[in-house]
Formats: sequence, C-alpha cells, structure tokens
Amino acid sequence: EAKQIILQSNPLLEAFGNAKTTRNNNSSRFGKYVEIQFSRGGEPIGGKISQFLLEKSRVVLQNEGERSFHIFYQLCTGVKKDMKDYLQLSRLEEYYYLNQSQVYTADGIDDPKEFNDTIEAMNVMRIDPSIQTSILSIVAGIMHLGNAEFVEEGNYAKVKNARCLEAPASLFGISVEYLEEKITSRVMETTWGAKTENIQVQ
Repeated sequence: EAKQIILQSNPLLEAFGNAKTTRNNNSSRFGKYVEIQFSRGGEPIGGKISQFLLEKSRVVLQNEGERSFHIFYQLCTGVKKDMKDYLQLSRLEEYYYLNQSQVYTADGIDDPKEFNDTIEAMNVMRIDPSIQTSILSIVAGIMHLGNAEFVEEGNYAKVKNARCLEAPASLFGISVEYLEEKITSRVMETTWGAKTENIQVQ
C-alpha cells in the first residue's frame, strides 16, 4: 500500500507542479526531494516528499507557446457536468490566466484522462472527497479571480468589474466585500517603542 501511495503521488505532483514550456510539454516547474523508507526485505514502507522552488509566477503569466500548470486545463476539460456547474466553469479561452499565450493543449497530454488520474491519485492517497472538492474549488476560484480588472480611483486601486468577484468569493467561501478588500489593500505593521499596531493601507 505504501508503494502504491508513493507511486500515485507522481501524477498528483505533476498536475500541480508541471506545465508545458517551449522545450518540454511536461516540464517540472518545481523541485522535489523524495525520501523513501524500506523494510529489511527491501519493500517501501513509508516516505516523505519535500517540494521547493515552485514557479508560482506561472499561474498569472505565461510566455508565448507555453501553458500554466496542468491542473487548470485538466479541471476545465475533465470535470463532470455537475461539478463543472458547481465550480461555474466555462471554456478555457474565457480565463485571462489561461488565454494569454493562446495555447490550450499540449502534444502527448490528454487533459481529461490526466484529470481522472489526478483524482485517482487523490483517492489512493486517502484525500477525503470533501477536501478534494475544496482543492478544486480553490483552483477554479483562482481561474475566475484572474478575470478581475483594476482601475485607479483617487490614487487607490479599485476593482473595475466587481461582478467578476462573485464566483471566486463563492468558491473560496468568503464574501465579495471581503475578497475585494483583500485584493485592494494590505496590512502594514508599525512599531512605536514596545507598541505594535497593524494599519490597513489601501
């Protein structure tokens, strides 16, 4: 069983950490260190994976001829209709975080099939179905959030199309107002002697 879990971790890690680049259709955009423990008989009995250097910037910006992480394309093309409706998903071309490079497919990669592999990997790794839904909700929410546009108003950032926040807010489980506040302001910590104060700055 430990062997299966270790093997099945790969499609899951690739879904969230690999992407199509101009040189490689399944390029690893993160580093990982795998530690496997073996029994005296040489059977794997446990393991640990440490990830590092994830190329987070790829989520919001891709170079010409490249794609974002596989999970976004898997989700849009492989999820069943009822879940697609729940996640309020439409075509890949509708999402700014995916349409910048105009590349939606990769040779040798079957996104719907790979999505099934990703879900199977989650099941083998005993990730609870409710947690799986939460993970997919966050991924879909990020895609929706990328369609928010900003304008400057009185020297401050304001969301131009606030309706675009409805889907991501719903999927993140927060209010539209709270989401808007969080993407147009930051908290600054100030210290005066022994006193520390947090100030919200637009």
